[in-house]
Amino acid sequence: MPFQDRFVDAAFAIESAVYAEGADKALFLTEMARVLKPGCRLVVVDGFRKDVRPFPVFFKKIYQASLSAWAISELGDIRAFEQKMRELGFEKIKVENIGWRVLPSALHVPFTMLKLLWSNLIHKKGNRRYLKALLLSSVMGIFAGRFGYFIVSAEKAINH
Repeated sequence: MPFQDRFVDAAFAIESAVYAEGADKALFLTEMARVLKPGCRLVVVDGFRKDVRPFPVFFKKIYQASLSAWAISELGDIRAFEQKMRELGFEKIKVENIGWRVLPSALHVPFTMLKLLWSNLIHKKGNRRYLKALLLSSVMGIFAGRFGYFIVSAEKAINH
């Protein structure tokens, strides 16, 4: 980021930290730790894996195809993410799974998929990659217990 060290009073990432590399999103968190002033807050709202056990073979292909459709290399692991925050000097870390609270807004997905499908079939236009991402994400609901949608907040330690 084009900021000096300890320059930012607060930072947030809404559905964007997921695009950082690695299960712990170390580069993203390292940069946040660098630019935040001590005592200031970081808030991240994003999807994470809650369970990093290997997927069955059939599901692993669906999972990888879904990540590819969204242009994501790897979902973060919420435990690794929290641990990396601690290592980088964040404190007062609060991790809250808000998946059930945002479920009503996800109810638009079937309608969006139908609209995109209609555009693709009838009008020969529309975003096929987005349609694929939505379809695959819907199938991933089979293993919904392994994923969560979280708000993670923390303060950069005063002595960091």
